[in-house]
Amino acid sequence: MDAGDWNIEVVGIKDALRTLNQLDPTYRRQITRDFKDIAEPVVSLAKSQDLKSLALSGFDRKWTTKSGYQMFPLDVNKLNKFVISGTSGKKPKEFRGRMQNTSVFFIRWKSPQATLLEMAAKGELGRSMSAKSGPPGRVLWKAWEQKQDEVMDRVEKLVKDIMKQAQRFNR
Repeated sequence: MDAGDWNIEVVGIKDALRTLNQLDPTYRRQITRDFKDIAEPVVSLAKSQDLKSLALSGFDRKWTTKSGYQMFPLDVNKLNKFVISGTSGKKPKEFRGRMQNTSVFFIRWKSPQATLLEMAAKGELGRSMSAKSGPPGRVLWKAWEQKQDEVMDRVEKLVKDIMKQAQRFNR
């Protein structure tokens, strides 16, 4: 059976990624590598920020969550290793009326400590973080804002290439 015997309908970029993963896994992995290269300016800028200056003094103390996870003390030197970028071809799912897993391309923190440092907004912690370091979106979002035009142009080209490849298999 060759590619001409298959009937594949591709609706969107996530569908295209899933299709390509089934038909040409090597090319699908190359897409992820290409996006990581495209996202590198944002990731590098976020990693270059002085996260220690954002941390509150209490972040040096031991903090264990109710589930037993030791959230702090914060090791700022390790945080910069947790900025990641990638792609997702997972089907979006609905949970309690809200869609989840909708992003195809992402740049995010892979650490709860870094996410807290970046996005704390509510309660005493949020107020203290905002007073010291500004509103939520303190590192990664600012890096994105500085580099988004460069990244978006390249992502647009990548998406066109992905859709062209998926259509090639659809014939």
